Parts: sequence; structure tokens; C-alpha cells
Amino acid sequence: MAKKSNRRDYENAKKAADYYDLKTQAVDDLVNTNVTNAPKVSEAERRKYRTRSRFHFPMWIKVLLLKWWLAGIVCYFFVFGLAVSDALDQVVILSIALGVVTDLITNNLIRYMAQPQGSNEKWLMVPPWRFVSLFVNILYALALCLLTYKTYTAVNAFFAQWTHDERNPLFNVEPVTFGLVILGWDLALTGIKRVLTSVFRDAMDRASR
Repeated sequence: MAKKSNRRDYENAKKAADYYDLKTQAVDDLVNTNVTNAPKVSEAERRKYRTRSRFHFPMWIKVLLLKWWLAGIVCYFFVFGLAVSDALDQVVILSIALGVVTDLITNNLIRYMAQPQGSNEKWLMVPPWRFVSLFVNILYALALCLLTYKTYTAVNAFFAQWTHDERNPLFNVEPVTFGLVILGWDLALTGIKRVLTSVFRDAMDRASR
């Protein structure tokens, strides 16, 4: 009877040991995994585990909405919030604020959304140059704000001539139209940049042959 009891205790202890047996090899493989020895996983396989919403917007729509919305937010806070009446002061303040937001928020979000990485650089005027990009983005924002101011002036002048009423302009500075005009000029300038970059690369390739 004692032998059966000992046998049963031994079997129970063995089952418990087997149950708590750690797979040390799997743990070691997980801990020691890095970029060099990690198994290659295809983009199609990774796409299976990404969260997908029912409504999937193309990347270009996300980029345009982000640029328009953040430009409108800058207008809301720095035109309505500060209530600056002088047009030149508005342009300077908006240029600084828009340049900082573009460098620190807009461009970083667009790069983060890129799939694959680096595919959204075509939407950006200024590449990431550490602290230099902030200064360049402010200058670029100044050009955008000046072009936007000229656009407002030209449209309102044309509307005043058409209606013979200069006291009621068609457009006033407000977030929605400001963001749209900024977005339009930004798309035009980045498009010119892509064309010139492509022409320059083709010329360099031909010269190197």
C-alpha cells in the first residue's frame, strides 16, 4: 500500500514538474532577437495583423486633410486668439506659428503615417535637417502666407469690381478658407519641387553615363 502511495506521489510530482517546465529555448530566442537575426516577414503577412477599419481612406486624402486642418487651427488660434488687425503683423505671426507647427507636428505625423517608410516625403517641401529644418520651414511658411494674402487680395479686388461694392469682401481671413488656400499653394509648390527634382536627377544620370 505504501508503494502505491509513493508511486502515486511520484507521478503527481512529475506531472507538476512537467506542467511548470519552462521552454527556455523559446525564451532565449525571444530575448536575443534583433534586427540581424530576426526572421523576415513579408509586407502581406504584416498587413494581416494590422487593425483595419471598415472605411479605409487613401494616404493622399489623409495627408491633405491633416495639412488643411492644422493650418486652419493655426489661423484660429493666432488670428482670432490674438486679434491682430494689421495685415503685415498677421502674416509674420502666422508664418512663425505655421512654420513651427509644420516642422514639429505636421511633417512628423505625415512621416509617421507613411507605408512603406519614406513614401510620404513627396508631400513635404523641407526634409528633416534637425534644427535647420525649423528655420527653413518658417521661411517656407512665410512664402505660403504671403501668397495666401495676395490670393485674398486679388479675389476680393475682382469681386469688388464685379459687384461695385468694396465694403463687403468675398473672403475674410478665417480657418476654413485660410487652410484651403495654404493647402492649394503648398500642393503647387511641392509639385514644382517634385518636377524640378525629377528633371535634375535625369540630367545627373545622363551626365554620369
